[in-house]
Amino acid sequence: MDKSSKIVYYKLNNNSAVTNIVADNIFALQREQLISAPAITYQIISLRPHNSKGANSDLDKCRIQVNCYHIDYTDLVTLTEAVRTALEQPELTTITIGSTSISVQLISFEGLNPSFDNNSDNEGIYYCSLDFIVTYGR
Repeated sequence: MDKSSKIVYYKLNNNSAVTNIVADNIFALQREQLISAPAITYQIISLRPHNSKGANSDLDKCRIQVNCYHIDYTDLVTLTEAVRTALEQPELTTITIGSTSISVQLISFEGLNPSFDNNSDNEGIYYCSLDFIVTYGR
């Protein structure tokens, strides 16, 4: 797992407003079929260095998509707000995951897209995709 995925998982899994809703149903890339909503998945959309004019940088910028799933639309809105609050970070922070320290420069919210999937299970499921840019030290 790369650093950006570790950052997202760490921040979501260590936020009680998020885990009170989804428990430990936080997954990279896809939700397991037997796991019911509410749940969260996350994936890297793009990763690029944050180079300066004259040199390579020690920073990477990663676009991450976080998908929230719930069977109730009102509860989905609550979950997406909790995820946004857990991830948005306007200032430098260092987080420690195991024996690795990661310098997180900035996590900015880029937007969201709610939807409904009526092919999921019998009743269908509401979901919302949230986009974030994570800037961190390599």
